[in-house]
Amino acid sequence: MRPSKRSLPLWKSTTFGQSTDLNFHTGVLPGKTGVNDVRPFGQTVPLVPEAPAPAQDIIIESRGGKIQPVHDGLTFYYTEIPATQNFILSADITLLQLGPEDHTAPNGQEACGIMIRDVNGPQRQDPFIPGYEEYPAASNMVMLDFVASGRTSNSPASLQAAARYGVFDPSGNSGVSFLTRTLEPDFARPASPDGSGQYQAAARLCLERNDTGFLLSYQGPDQEEIKTFSFDDPQIAPNIMTAIDSGRMYAGFFAARNARMEVRNISLTFLPCTSAALTPPKRFQAPAVPALIRTSPDWCNNGSYCVSVMASVSGRLTIKAGGRTECSFMPVTPGIQTQHMIPVISAHTMVSVIFTTEDGASLCEEMTVTRGHFSHDLYVSPNGSDLGSGCPDDPLSMDEAVQRLVPGGTLHMLPGVYPPVRIPMTASGTPTDPKKIRTEGPVIIRPSSSHDVLFSLDSNYWDISGLELDGKSQFGISGFFIHGSHNVISDCRVHHTMTPARDAGFMVSTIRPQKAFWPSYNRLIRCESYENRDKTNQNADGFACRTGAGDGNCFISCLSHDNSDDGFDLYNNINDGPNGPVLLENCIAYRNHCNGFKLGGEGREAAHTVHNCISFENGLNGFSDNFNPGQLLVEHNTAYDNGQYNFLFRPSPYKKGPDGEPVSDCILIGNLSFYTGAAEEQEERPRDYVSSLHQDGNRFIL
Repeated sequence: MRPSKRSLPLWKSTTFGQSTDLNFHTGVLPGKTGVNDVRPFGQTVPLVPEAPAPAQDIIIESRGGKIQPVHDGLTFYYTEIPATQNFILSADITLLQLGPEDHTAPNGQEACGIMIRDVNGPQRQDPFIPGYEEYPAASNMVMLDFVASGRTSNSPASLQAAARYGVFDPSGNSGVSFLTRTLEPDFARPASPDGSGQYQAAARLCLERNDTGFLLSYQGPDQEEIKTFSFDDPQIAPNIMTAIDSGRMYAGFFAARNARMEVRNISLTFLPCTSAALTPPKRFQAPAVPALIRTSPDWCNNGSYCVSVMASVSGRLTIKAGGRTECSFMPVTPGIQTQHMIPVISAHTMVSVIFTTEDGASLCEEMTVTRGHFSHDLYVSPNGSDLGSGCPDDPLSMDEAVQRLVPGGTLHMLPGVYPPVRIPMTASGTPTDPKKIRTEGPVIIRPSSSHDVLFSLDSNYWDISGLELDGKSQFGISGFFIHGSHNVISDCRVHHTMTPARDAGFMVSTIRPQKAFWPSYNRLIRCESYENRDKTNQNADGFACRTGAGDGNCFISCLSHDNSDDGFDLYNNINDGPNGPVLLENCIAYRNHCNGFKLGGEGREAAHTVHNCISFENGLNGFSDNFNPGQLLVEHNTAYDNGQYNFLFRPSPYKKGPDGEPVSDCILIGNLSFYTGAAEEQEERPRDYVSSLHQDGNRFIL
């Protein structure tokens, strides 16, 4: 294939994406905060961002940003290439820095190398706008890059190939695929064993786009042959670079999150391109995966059994019991619990539930239902027996009572200290007859091992009141997890958990990928969460409703304080798709390490409502959008004496006003912000940062 003749392209530098803010300093030495730039080799003054110039030898350095499976933050030295051109781009690369210089461990988000992208994000804010943080930037891309091979401060540098496709929105979308392949796991050793991340490793890196895909090649200084790699995934086709911007591609060299490298002898050759490579890819909508969940136990009382199931897709249900058909082709709505009452005559009856989807697929659930005789009111105690009758003087064990309790019944917990409780989906109540838990005196749930969730509610239609969950500050202990729907949790409290992950005192989140099964319409009322920690002392929230939470969840009159992360966290991952709207009403957050109320994350739109809440003395912000560009309704709330901002609501770079300016869809009504203390102390406090679609009756400190 003969190279095409065209004028030499011009090159630019840019920095964009999450964690590239001028004040970003995590793992960064003093004096390097906010350093994300491109400098001509041998010079100290960086290139002016987005100023075009001929290609030259450069040093590229990034102390912020990140490479994530679905979005980026990086510093990029690049040129624009028409989508109608194939190309071969190569350069001599010397890796100088990979990982923090402050001797802390890399976090897996560092990378630098050669890259082709579909679209760049907006250039970062400079000068820095107080309160503004850079949004995630998503793009289809292919790269050959250096990454840390481990999470220790002196890990070798690996050379890897990576590709991302399925991105159709520059702010990110679900359904994205990110593939990596380690080509050289021990390409370079640190130049110094002191853990400062210094290297001196050279290679010639090359990236080619052709009519069939992408070819990556490299050659180290001591290697005689040039090694090549191409992805065998047919989805990584040349046209992925036209999914967002159908006219241009962006090729060049990048660094992200504590990485520095030299780039010399840049060579760019253009090749002709066939029309097949120019047809933008179609957005792939993965079909809903048929799944059936049984929500009723294998136990019934007094000869009547409520068969109960949930499905992820539409279809019809047939139920058979003891060889006879009890119902045929009952319609099923995705995510809605469907039930049907059947008679159970014998002591043990085989029940079959056959679910047929609209596409003709068939799923079957079979169980042997045992007939027993238990009261609607069952009593349990910490020392209850699996063989107890459930009476106050002969209590059951908690596990056994959970399965024996019929819809509409009440489980009475006698006073005492209980081990962790798990309520499975097969113990669900029904919409007309929820199951209840009531305490008959002080009830405390404490850990029994080093890896416990104190209360796991993977069930629907429960009404639970009066529990105390005490993690005893024992590492590996999580609090109250809600994975089911239509539950009411009232007058409960969780405290002194020491979570092993980014958990919370109370957390509403999914354990199933199908959106029809996301926990929805849960109500937490008058609950309290405090002194919850994690190993890093910065990632345990008081209340969280995130990472796969459906519609209609709400927190009413809840109190969150002295937790190591946020008071109330509504974080949203890009890959999950948007969470459902959440209502926060009459809640209070104070003295939490980070935000009082964090209302989103990663650019997903969710129309949460925050009404009549109070936030004070939190380490960061009182009320923060946290990159949620949706139509938040924030009304009649009060914030004071928070460490950063009382109110922080920012415009989205992906939403433009009539003059092309970033805008916000937030609605702010009747909110109050103030600081207490001496006048000179108030002057040192930061102002509020508020951008909104509509404001009325607010008293902000601007």
